[in-house]
Amino acid sequence: MAGPWDHVALIAAPTAMLGLALAVPAWLALTGRGAAGRRWVVVVGGALAVVAALKLAGHAWTLADRGAWLRSPSGHVAAGCLIWGGIAAMAGAGRLPSLAIGLAIAAVLAPARILGGQHTLAEALLGSAIGLAALGLLLRLPAAPAGWRARPFLLAMAVVALAAAPWRLAPEPVIEAMAAALLRGLGPGRGP
Repeated sequence: MAGPWDHVALIAAPTAMLGLALAVPAWLALTGRGAAGRRWVVVVGGALAVVAALKLAGHAWTLADRGAWLRSPSGHVAAGCLIWGGIAAMAGAGRLPSLAIGLAIAAVLAPARILGGQHTLAEALLGSAIGLAALGLLLRLPAAPAGWRARPFLLAMAVVALAAAPWRLAPEPVIEAMAAALLRGLGPGRGP
């Protein structure tokens, strides 16, 4: 049964974040901003890969009976602040407003993930740090050119997020299974 904090996390639902992570560079490429789209792919893909690698390592460490206070950085927080702040930047909102959006998303999602029992404070803060650091890299991209129409872009991104959000994608069980398989491959006594 979903609690109230789970509903807050829908602003960074994995399916919506994945859809937006792919839709933004496609839109940028179609509107003559291909270089910005390629940089988006590198920064967003890199940040999400870092989160996934840390989750895999944290799950493997926990499964190996070593205990962990930091098992799984919050991918919701990292992706939410990075992607929504990045969309604002790509739409021409400016660096400071885009950073403020990223910070606001992190400030709402981090407590929701903690209070909902999905993450510890350290995990939520690490997700925030990864997302905001990557957003800082995105904010170094050139601003939208004069005359670039942000409204159709924002409308398209809203449609993507709303269309993708109801679908469920649960990456955590997949990462846990990968961690268990990794430990089994390391030899006896290392896995569950």
